[in-house]
Amino acid sequence: MNSPSPRQPARTLLAAGLIVAAVAWVFAPAMHGMWLWDDQEYITQNRLLRSVAGLGRIWTGSAGVNYFPLTSTVQWVQWHLWKDNPFGYHLTNIALHALGALLAWRLFSRLGVRQAWLGGLLFAVHPLTAESVAWVSEIKNTLSLPLLLLAADCYVRFDQRPEPEQVRAFAANGTYVASLALFLAALLSKSTVAMFPLVLLLYVWWKRGRIAKSDVAAVAPFFALSLGLGLVTVEFEHSRSIGRHVLELGGFLPRAAGAGLAILFYAFKSLFPVGLSPIYPRWPVNPPRPWEFLPWPVLGLAFAWMWNKRKTGGRHALLGTGFFLASLAPVLGFVPMAYLRIAQVADHFAYISLIAVAGLAAAGTQAWNGRLGRSLQTFAIGILACVCVWFAILTHRYAAVFHDEKTLWTYTLARDPASWQARNNLGNKLLNDGRLEEAIAEFKEALRLNPSDAEAHDNLGCALSRQHRLDEAIDQYRQALEIDPGYPQALNNLGSALADSGRLDEAVGKYEAALALKPEFAEACNNLGTALAQAGRAEKAAGCFARAVALEPDYAEAHDNLGVCLVQLRRVPEAIAQFETAVRLRPDDADARSHLEAARRIAAGQR
Repeated sequence: MNSPSPRQPARTLLAAGLIVAAVAWVFAPAMHGMWLWDDQEYITQNRLLRSVAGLGRIWTGSAGVNYFPLTSTVQWVQWHLWKDNPFGYHLTNIALHALGALLAWRLFSRLGVRQAWLGGLLFAVHPLTAESVAWVSEIKNTLSLPLLLLAADCYVRFDQRPEPEQVRAFAANGTYVASLALFLAALLSKSTVAMFPLVLLLYVWWKRGRIAKSDVAAVAPFFALSLGLGLVTVEFEHSRSIGRHVLELGGFLPRAAGAGLAILFYAFKSLFPVGLSPIYPRWPVNPPRPWEFLPWPVLGLAFAWMWNKRKTGGRHALLGTGFFLASLAPVLGFVPMAYLRIAQVADHFAYISLIAVAGLAAAGTQAWNGRLGRSLQTFAIGILACVCVWFAILTHRYAAVFHDEKTLWTYTLARDPASWQARNNLGNKLLNDGRLEEAIAEFKEALRLNPSDAEAHDNLGCALSRQHRLDEAIDQYRQALEIDPGYPQALNNLGSALADSGRLDEAVGKYEAALALKPEFAEACNNLGTALAQAGRAEKAAGCFARAVALEPDYAEAHDNLGVCLVQLRRVPEAIAQFETAVRLRPDDADARSHLEAARRIAAGQR
């Protein structure tokens, strides 16, 4: 299949349609998937998505665990379109992935790769993309990639100038400005694209065999953006994402060993994507063993060979390999990330680097064709096409794993029974389904595997609370807070258990502590109001409920509770408005309907 040409619009359209159709078929099993893992934090329980004020806080960075404001803005728009129906979110992810594959094809073609279409198809169906596409929260990958590819395409067009040594007025060049703006948009979607400026310099060397001062000047603004947004990301990781998690990454040597193994892992999975898993086992590289440093000399020898062959095919290999490593550099463990407490590697970390793999495969096929006789010219293309079919089948099957939480975590545990995070997540699913004994068993096993997991202690406490084993639940919440004193959810849950035990004063203190840590915690506001109301402090309780509904206007229970307090305070017309809102939000809430009818009778009697 040749690269697209303006003289072949029908063929180009058909080729694009085949890529889109391949993506649609491959990810069809995930199209109607449910919410998974951190989808709740980013979407279903993210109050920032509910209002214009929340959108403002997204961009100012005053809330949220990461600063990916463009991604959050897209999620904000999606919430107003789809609410809590995951279908629309999945459709968006799949469409963005298809767009990324088409743009990869276009970029490969612009770089002179004849089998560019097959490269785009290979990326479209690669199994390592499944996690990013089938998992709603990973829209930060599927959104940032098309923006990055467009930025690269614009820069390549800008760089097609007759006098590369001439210093140009970059700001006056529309294509250059577009490239810079698109790169900024990609950074605001996911900051791990920050190594793109290095790739631009590598591209310049690949094209001309040297890097001129004008090239450095042209790329300098890209470096400035990377540095600025990179520092913001590091600050967010330390102050919010990592926050209450202990990262045992060790010193430089353990990190170097882990990084080398991670590169080897991603290279292997890119070529042979079998045995994939949502969570991989951690490697015990602290302290590292001598053989765990072997990937580095192997990588050094590979680069030496490519450099020696730079006047022929080695130059192309250096460009592709450099892109691959630059894309992975931010997630190799040298920079602390919250996810690294779970595993050193993840499929979604490799999403952007797969562009390099697809490009190298397409370019390699082209080089192979040049060495074959006329009768075997299609042989290499046929092999790559067969690989695409094999990958498509693997991805279609793997995408089904991401349909729902039970399927996802059962699959993970079948591959790694010692995954404490999967145990905890499966326990959460069982807890939400009301299967308390099974959930408790999973939480206890998670804690046996990782006793320092505050979240598992908190979840176990929730399960015990539902069984009215309040003393045991309180003990679990206290253990969670010993591990992580700044854990608002555990403080809130401890307050609820204390309130259920009749220890209202202690409960009030825990709720207030939770709100001091997380002022926007609407559930804690509602719970504090409930405890104050039970203690006969209706005026203060009403203030808490009013704060809760201001934070979450769709919080039906808080509206109902506020109405009850307002009736006690003889503010019946206001109470009726709150009850009406509660009934509108939850039409099947018998208590809210009863309260509304009673308030209306009181109002009629007053007239």
